Amino acid sequence: MKKLFTLLLAIILLSGTCYAEEGNADLQMLEEYNIFTGDENGYRLEDNITKGEFVKMLAVASMYVDITQQNGFSTNGDSDEKAYNDLTEQDWEYPYFMFMDVLGMGVTQDNTTNAKSYLTYTECFKYAVKALGYEVSDNSIQNTMRATELGITRDLAVQINDNCTRENAVKIISNTLSIPVCALKSYDVESGRKEYTVLDGKEGREYRTLKTNLEKLNN
Repeated sequence: MKKLFTLLLAIILLSGTCYAEEGNADLQMLEEYNIFTGDENGYRLEDNITKGEFVKMLAVASMYVDITQQNGFSTNGDSDEKAYNDLTEQDWEYPYFMFMDVLGMGVTQDNTTNAKSYLTYTECFKYAVKALGYEVSDNSIQNTMRATELGITRDLAVQINDNCTRENAVKIISNTLSIPVCALKSYDVESGRKEYTVLDGKEGREYRTLKTNLEKLNN
């Protein structure tokens, strides 16, 4: 049993992910919402995803960009001081890392983003879980298990410590879109205690996912 448990944690053994660009429903959906787009070299699905690229996908999927633009949010409170050591306001990744600041993760204590580095699958899972409002930890195995429980790893067959490809990043975000979010239910000002609830549509609760939010925005 222990051997089997270890194996399940090391490799997510589900169905394969080889598919062509044409007829890829996940890719088409993400394109529709401007979450994932190609460049002059196409979709580059076999390339590894950078941290900046994945953070952008999460930020757009979470409507962070739309909300902050509507509220006149500034990505840099002091125009004379850079927010990050390795990004300037001219870098395309710059505004999306403010989303990671909101999540409280993804940026080192010295304000380094490592936006150009590649992400492993377990790192992508962690960011996706957190974007949905659920708790994460510093334990990559626990975060992967949580992602699997939620359905983020559905239809993936990968070594979790390998770098994530752009193709599989599309699948991860597509899965994440349809998962009920965990939202703040109440907050006690005096104690600082927060209570959260999963908006799964059960027992009178609202049903809300990142996808339902996007659909409302586009209607």
